[in-house]
Amino acid sequence: MIDQPDALPAISATYLATVALEPNRWKSGEKRVPTVPMNHFSPRAHTAGFAGWELWEDHWHLVSEAEQAALVESKLPVRVFNTYFIPGVDDDSRRAKVNAAIAAFGSQLHAVKFNLGKSGTDAKAQIAAALAWAGELPRHVRLLCECHPGTVIEEPKEAAKAFRLWPAERFGAIVHPLSRGPEKLQTWFDALPGRIEHLHLQTRQEGSPFVPVEEMEAEVRAAWGVLRSVGFRGTAAMEFVSGIGQPHEAPGSLLEQAIRDFQWLRAYRFLS
Repeated sequence: MIDQPDALPAISATYLATVALEPNRWKSGEKRVPTVPMNHFSPRAHTAGFAGWELWEDHWHLVSEAEQAALVESKLPVRVFNTYFIPGVDDDSRRAKVNAAIAAFGSQLHAVKFNLGKSGTDAKAQIAAALAWAGELPRHVRLLCECHPGTVIEEPKEAAKAFRLWPAERFGAIVHPLSRGPEKLQTWFDALPGRIEHLHLQTRQEGSPFVPVEEMEAEVRAAWGVLRSVGFRGTAAMEFVSGIGQPHEAPGSLLEQAIRDFQWLRAYRFLS
């Protein structure tokens, strides 16, 4: 490891995204059913130091009522609900399911992660629908829009249009600090000053395989420099890790890789 930074970026809490542990995350139809109840891993993740779950919606919608109850009562709280419901695109019944899930977690849930639609779809309608959706959710739940490649807010200037219409007291942004280089990361902070609240940590550059985070030391150092320079204040989630998409991937081994990455980033002082 190269010399550690002499101060911490102010990442207030680090969550574990359950999508990182789910081999069926990208499958469709009946094959999308979760392989293992995520609450099974709560004690291990809690002991390792994670502050909570970022829960993939199908780890709620497609599990038993008993597992739902266990997640609500888990020692490792669900802090972010990760939905792929797209306001202004998906129908009311899907929104209602998401709203019911958010309500079930009560005050332990801090935020809902959502996306806008694919490039070329009606951005204005989606931005307006997201604003209306916010009025249906508990006031303590923040709406965090993931600035994701392939969507109508893939580029910072397009995202800025949305965030000018979304009030800061309800909406924040999610970016990927290790994925697209420090120049792009800086562009995001320039376009959305004070609005980036959450980071999704992926252990790869665009178009490359997932690797252990220690193999991305240069990218970590560069991202840390940007976060420090802008005075980042927010949270992060381990979103994807080495081993994802490989033959015979399993939730238990993916969890252990996420823990190794988390511990390396802590030792490096990227995470508190």
